[in-house]
Amino acid sequence: FASRLAVGWKELAATWINSTHGDDAIALHFETLRLNPETSLHTVLSYLNIAWDSRRLSCVLSHIDGPFRRPQSPQNLMFKSRDPFNTKLHALIDGLIEEVDDMLTKRGWTQIPLHLYKFYKGNKTKQRD
Repeated sequence: FASRLAVGWKELAATWINSTHGDDAIALHFETLRLNPETSLHTVLSYLNIAWDSRRLSCVLSHIDGPFRRPQSPQNLMFKSRDPFNTKLHALIDGLIEEVDDMLTKRGWTQIPLHLYKFYKGNKTKQRD
């Protein structure tokens, strides 16, 4: 199941990366947005040619997590401490991530922030065999 989803993710990313032309799109990585929302929002506003409004941005940044919080499921709590994937599945997923990262690089877009991926290669905690 996870391998099919991973391949589907890569195919979707490849379609978007390879179907856009010139400056039709930018890559904004979720991890980067969470880590540095102000810079990320500046990037998006600049790309869209939308004027910067410091009051509105301040409002957005003060509500960055929003009012809604999902309760932590036992599964999510487990993933915080233990890697759910075995070595073989990691090899597949890591390879697909690298393929997408290479496509982004060839387009001149921002690379995937691999150092922020909890279970990517050297970033792994306990991995199942």
